[in-house]
Amino acid sequence: MTTVPPREEPVVVGVDGSDSALDAVRWGATESVRRRLPLRLLHVCSVPSLGRDWLREAAAAAAATEPGLAVETSLQVGDPRRNLVAESAHASMLVLGWRGLGSGLQPLLGSVAQQLAAHARAPVVVARGRLSGEGPVVAGVAGLSEAALAFAFDEADLRGTAVVAVHVADDPGPTEERALALRLREWEGKFPGVDVEAVVLSGKPSAGLLEYGAAAQLIVVGTRGRGALAGLLLGSTSQALLRHSPCPVAVAHEPPAPDRPTPVCPEL
Repeated sequence: MTTVPPREEPVVVGVDGSDSALDAVRWGATESVRRRLPLRLLHVCSVPSLGRDWLREAAAAAAATEPGLAVETSLQVGDPRRNLVAESAHASMLVLGWRGLGSGLQPLLGSVAQQLAAHARAPVVVARGRLSGEGPVVAGVAGLSEAALAFAFDEADLRGTAVVAVHVADDPGPTEERALALRLREWEGKFPGVDVEAVVLSGKPSAGLLEYGAAAQLIVVGTRGRGALAGLLLGSTSQALLRHSPCPVAVAHEPPAPDRPTPVCPEL
């Protein structure tokens, strides 16, 4: 069962010729098969000749990972951040590698992954650390945002695994435990086949999520707030995870209000 609004758009992977981007391609290819969606490989640059070679390499990596998967490649000239944010409006999710080439060539996906995670209009997955294997989906539970829980339960259902919902408070006690259990009850009803573990910790949220992420196959967090200012900056927890997570990290966004589309910030 899925309660995340169904999207028929492809899984989009940003490609920049780096080994990290190829990891993102492999992760995205498997996710495309899991969700029965096509895979779109996108390279945005100022040197098209290099981009064509990198896209061919990426398409070969996708085919080797998931034979028979429908793969589309796209070469665009422009600013990687602007183009990828625009592309995310027509994607089921945007998948990026954490480290770019670091050679002065554009685009360096690793250097802008945090900005894209904040501004993109679809869930963003940063492929890093351990890319496959068993383990639960760990969801960071903070504030009133339900986007992270929705994405985490959907992924756990698709993968046939459990959800570990982690809430970190300054001075946790029975009140926080009851509140988390009540909050999870609705999701347990929507996904009766997904086992759930509720965890309430004290300390820094990033430390708690990294601890439970050591045995996870995916960590899911949300952005802060709604409306026109939502996602302008990622919180310190999300930034720490994007830098240090032992497995891929997904950043899920609250859907914008119908009369208030998510903006593309001028600094992008």
